[in-house]
Amino acid sequence: MPTDQRPAYPAGVVAMANSGPNTNGSQFFIVFADTLLPADYTIFGSVVSGLDVAKDVGKAGDDGAFAQQAGGGHPKKKITFTTVTVGPVQASAPPVASASASASASHS
Repeated sequence: MPTDQRPAYPAGVVAMANSGPNTNGSQFFIVFADTLLPADYTIFGSVVSGLDVAKDVGKAGDDGAFAQQAGGGHPKKKITFTTVTVGPVQASAPPVASASASASASHS
């Protein structure tokens, strides 16, 4: 979990979303541009391939459904992950995740 590093969540970070204490969930997010979110989200990986897809989704904007919260809303550009590869944790590096996605696919 980031504390005093700047940016707190650099582009490419993969972290767990959280809805507060005593809640369960399994949502994650990919940071597509350096951001200073509060240090409330556990970082568990980083994108090593396909960050351009996440940046394209970010450029397309969101629907504003959660305008008062971090993240803003549902992405206007929908993607489906077709493959995700998780590599071993190395002592001197953060966990690594690699993902490729099809920007033209639908999601559920």
